[in-house]
Amino acid sequence: MDGFLLIDKEKGYTSFDVCNKLKRKFKLKKVGHNGTLDPNATGLMIVAVNSSTKQLNNLNCNDKQYIATILFGKESNTLDSQGEILKDDKNIKITENDIDNVLNILKDQEQQIPPMFSAIKVNGKKLCDLARKNITLDLQPRSIKIYKIQRLSNIYYSSDNYPQVDILLTVSKGFYVRSFVRDMCNILKVSGLLQDLRRTKNGIYSIENAKKINDIDESDIFQL
Repeated sequence: MDGFLLIDKEKGYTSFDVCNKLKRKFKLKKVGHNGTLDPNATGLMIVAVNSSTKQLNNLNCNDKQYIATILFGKESNTLDSQGEILKDDKNIKITENDIDNVLNILKDQEQQIPPMFSAIKVNGKKLCDLARKNITLDLQPRSIKIYKIQRLSNIYYSSDNYPQVDILLTVSKGFYVRSFVRDMCNILKVSGLLQDLRRTKNGIYSIENAKKINDIDESDIFQL
């Protein structure tokens, strides 16, 4: 059994969890993936099985598309809803016009400072491991590209009455949506974090062709 699977990852699973579940389900020797998703994120993962893991670098997956839900009024150490809340203010004054103006500024962004809570390694150590020890570094910006950016919704309110908005992003490899949210909120001069994230495309592959782990079977395997 060799080839690739398109998985619609559910919330609560790490990318490592997805690979392990598939490994047990199909009794596989090797499983790898192209593009990590945080546990709170959902959406498209491309998974390679057995000898096809050697082909992961050949996948045309330089660009990815996401739908991000940004919540205003809270700020966390991880830049998303899973971290320790550092600021909390419901009295946020923000309009769709404010958001559109910032998106117009950020659409030309070519460099981005990654979040400390990430798997990037510096001197052989993951940034997230350092961050958990309250060690912070002066991180250098990395080159990124935004191919498309679009507000998908008007401002609406969470169940606990914080303003939110949905944004569509098509971006290059190495782009961090959490960093984008941080930069966006810094320009707006408000607190904010990434509430939800869904990956809908990875290169030429789309979420419409993906299945959840429990629904996947051997007939879903494809070859490059």
